[in-house]
Amino acid sequence: MKTIANQPGLKRSLDNLLQIDSYGIPEAQVDEAMNRAQMRILPFVYGSLSVLFVVYALVQALFLQEPGTDLMSAVALVSAVALGVICYALLQGKIGVRWAEPLTAVLALIVFASIQLRLFLTADPKQVANLALFIFAVSVLFISTRWYLLMLLVAFAGLLHAVISFPNYPDWRFFIVVMLAAAASGLVAHVGRVRAFRHTEILRIVERRQRQELRRRNLQLRTSIAVGQRIVSILDLEELLDQIADLVWEQYRVYYVGVFLPEERSRRMTAGAEAGRAVAEGPLQLQAGLTGHVGWVLANGETLVVPDVRKDPRYIPDEKAPHTCCELLLPLKMGDRALGVLDLQSERPGRYAPDEIPAFQLLAD
Repeated sequence: MKTIANQPGLKRSLDNLLQIDSYGIPEAQVDEAMNRAQMRILPFVYGSLSVLFVVYALVQALFLQEPGTDLMSAVALVSAVALGVICYALLQGKIGVRWAEPLTAVLALIVFASIQLRLFLTADPKQVANLALFIFAVSVLFISTRWYLLMLLVAFAGLLHAVISFPNYPDWRFFIVVMLAAAASGLVAHVGRVRAFRHTEILRIVERRQRQELRRRNLQLRTSIAVGQRIVSILDLEELLDQIADLVWEQYRVYYVGVFLPEERSRRMTAGAEAGRAVAEGPLQLQAGLTGHVGWVLANGETLVVPDVRKDPRYIPDEKAPHTCCELLLPLKMGDRALGVLDLQSERPGRYAPDEIPAFQLLAD
């Protein structure tokens, strides 16, 4: 991926103008969100232009009757049908979000072709004025600098072609100034729209993350309270451990939950309570020694997060459920003494984020 520092001049300058605080959100995620937002707009744009092309064909055939009107009307109707088909596909969700900008380019090129067709069939250089409208329209349609600049080049290529085709037209200077003015105002509109659009999507992502974080913290708090209530109301240790394991699994849906307690007459620990998808076919009765992850937590009395268990030197397969990739182990303490270990195993590498650990620790404490 190119960085802003090594991109070509004009695009680099535009990208610098479009940079805003992303609040730590990856650029790829912001771009995807913007493409999704663009895809929500495109069905309306495609549908509206499809109707406008039908109206244009009727006006051309019934009222304007310019040279080449039959061909222009036919092309307009074909364009309307094509736009309608794409609009239907968009409404049905049959096109992926990565096609947002290419589809916008297809729309722009259809309009550009219609402008050029009318210009050369009528042999009227004044039709070039429509290219100025085209330039401003693409400035607010596109959210990608690359596609916007490409359409700008297409418009000026159309102007150059017209100048070459009608060299004796006396007002070319006027139309060139109009085109440059349209490009300048369009550039301002493009930068303003994309910055606002980008800022809105970033705030939407941040808000969604905050809502998810709030729900997660609320869930962790409710689980901790529920565990505390069970501890107060249940005197039988085996029943208590089973209920705690079940409660943690019901709330977090992790792959495996185990409560390991040391055996009095051996140097091993057995999962006295188990829950999760990994034990659906029957208790695994996992065992742990003093050299693996469980033993380390019991010996040190500290929480341990292992993003990928197979890459950790303390990995012992017998301690793990069959498909475990990530693990969070918390010491069960009474005062400063670790009495056991609460083991949460996940099939997904990196499942447990650092900011989740304090809330999980409440369960163990």
